[in-house]
Amino acid sequence: LGTIGVRGITQLTIAPLSANTLAKLAHGLADNVLTQTALAFDGPVVAAPAMNPRMWRSAAVQANVELVQARGVELVGPEEGDTAEGEVGVGRMSEPEEIFERVAAAFERREQLRGRRVLVTAGGTREPLDAVRFLGNRSSGRMGSALAAEARRRGAQVTLVASNLSVPAPV
Repeated sequence: LGTIGVRGITQLTIAPLSANTLAKLAHGLADNVLTQTALAFDGPVVAAPAMNPRMWRSAAVQANVELVQARGVELVGPEEGDTAEGEVGVGRMSEPEEIFERVAAAFERREQLRGRRVLVTAGGTREPLDAVRFLGNRSSGRMGSALAAEARRRGAQVTLVASNLSVPAPV
């Protein structure tokens, strides 16, 4: 599951996606944190099914696949191979590298900030008390630097105002 919180999530990734969770997503059931998050989420969803080959072939699972795909869920796999129960067939979860590549590709397709200007502040503050002492905080600037880099990746023209960073500033 790749989420930070329901607000501000850019993409939801579910791996592995079991037949049970698939059914809940297809029918709008939300009885656990994952399905509640998915139901409340309104962005792109990438899911990697993983189940026994007989389950994958079942009419109910295939109907649920059609429902979630019709709602925009992008499935990665499943693949043919050995499954956890020792069976061989279609139902094996795609390799993590393939899932990662599909998730990264979905992120690259998003340029929702193109043509916008973004101002980000980052780093610790230091307010002088006198010529020797100051009041400050231990902010590393990591979050602000990451936000600036992500906004730039999404096409924004970014201005980063930073001081006292303990992480490298993004390019």
